[in-house]
Amino acid sequence: MNLRALGIGLIAVGVIVVLLGALQAYQQYSVLRWWTPVAAQFVRTDVRNEKFQTSIRMGRADRYIVTWTFRYDVGGVQHEAVADPDVHGTRAQMVAWIQRFRPGEQVTIHYNPADPGEISAAAYDWLTFAHAAWVGAWGAGIAILGFVFRRFSR
Repeated sequence: MNLRALGIGLIAVGVIVVLLGALQAYQQYSVLRWWTPVAAQFVRTDVRNEKFQTSIRMGRADRYIVTWTFRYDVGGVQHEAVADPDVHGTRAQMVAWIQRFRPGEQVTIHYNPADPGEISAAAYDWLTFAHAAWVGAWGAGIAILGFVFRRFSR
């Protein structure tokens, strides 16, 4: 395989990864824009470790997922629902998500008007959009590497 073909492939992959980051950011923005905000009381944080098989010598790896439980009122009806940041990673990567809320804290969440039991803890802050930015940056890096390979293949 020559460097030019490799470069073109990396550019294509990079663009796809950038688009995935943009899609993730748009999904968070859509929730903030179209779902209904409501005051909620934060109840608790739960952290799950979903171990999964790796292909390297049949190893197992950790993948942590953080979930938050909130209590809130919609039209006089009390709800208790769970939200998550829609990202997973190592326990160290999840620390910011674990510490985001304190039990008893009053926060604003958003619920789906079509289903008040479906909620999101998204906010207009760096933490909400950090993963999308990280994915987009990786995609840009891959595409730039592709352009470098393509440039030096001549």
